[in-house]
Amino acid sequence: MPHDVAWFVHGRGRGHAARALHCVPHLRGAGVRVHVHAGREAREMLRVLQNCEAMDTCGPGPRLLRRFATRVARDVAVLRRTRPRLVVCDGDGPSLHAAAALGIPTVSVGHGSLYATCRLPATLPPARRTREALNAASSSWCATRRVVVHFAPAVPFVPRTAVARPDLPVWLDGTPTNDGYVLAYFRDGDGRPWLEHLVARGERVVLFGDARHAPRGVEVRRPHAEDFATHLLRCRAVISSAGNHLPAECGMLGKPLLATYARGDAEHRMNATLIEEAGIGVAAPVERADPQRVAAWLDGPPRVPDVHARIRAMEPASRVLTRTALELLV
Repeated sequence: MPHDVAWFVHGRGRGHAARALHCVPHLRGAGVRVHVHAGREAREMLRVLQNCEAMDTCGPGPRLLRRFATRVARDVAVLRRTRPRLVVCDGDGPSLHAAAALGIPTVSVGHGSLYATCRLPATLPPARRTREALNAASSSWCATRRVVVHFAPAVPFVPRTAVARPDLPVWLDGTPTNDGYVLAYFRDGDGRPWLEHLVARGERVVLFGDARHAPRGVEVRRPHAEDFATHLLRCRAVISSAGNHLPAECGMLGKPLLATYARGDAEHRMNATLIEEAGIGVAAPVERADPQRVAAWLDGPPRVPDVHARIRAMEPASRVLTRTALELLV
């Protein structure tokens, strides 16, 4: 008889949904029934998955504690009704706490717990690292097992923690080409200064996001996993928020990356530092375009030559998560 797993996907940013697109079919292929609960932006990308329902994303904003408590109560009710054997929480804190309250084993998956569980370069400011470790705690601290998904090799020092790289979509199996355009994606729609600078520089820019955030001269496309992957395979270079999933893809495909971060976003700021440390790309604040950073990104010397090999040598998240889940379902 198949085991039942509830998979909760945080809805802020592309990486959470992209992971589910790979990992859920992989786990289902191992004979496990998976019911997906998707928040905010994740809903659009995960429509292709069967047995997927919408939920509220509990992210930053007003009345956070009240919204968190409401979601925990809702998730407790859902889990009592569906009675899964295991709960997977991708960046989602309320479902982790609901499962813990009911005594259901959990797997926490995501990038944020990297700062609390793995050895990292000393160049990261200790105060910022501590802050991000605390931020990630709500979706990882009481998990039975943790899978940290990162764009470069890392060594965990916390027990029951594994490190994996993002999966490459099947649409990226082809040979990368250079069709001359810059691919852009900004999680919070805050990249207009950079888009304006690139257009003024004479670059062709394709933005995946909201047309309201795009200046004249930028081609805008709606978020769509396969379409984005196709454009990533063919682009000249990538400019994006300093997340986790896209930097790994850029590193494996050899696409130069300019990773942006808001000055008040500690996680993206540290991600940007790690992206530079890994040799995947260059980093810059998103608030104002920097011509020198653009030159270093588009016109500078090649990246560290073994970047793609080091990232590809890591186990993909789908394999690590499936193995971890099956171990807990025994």
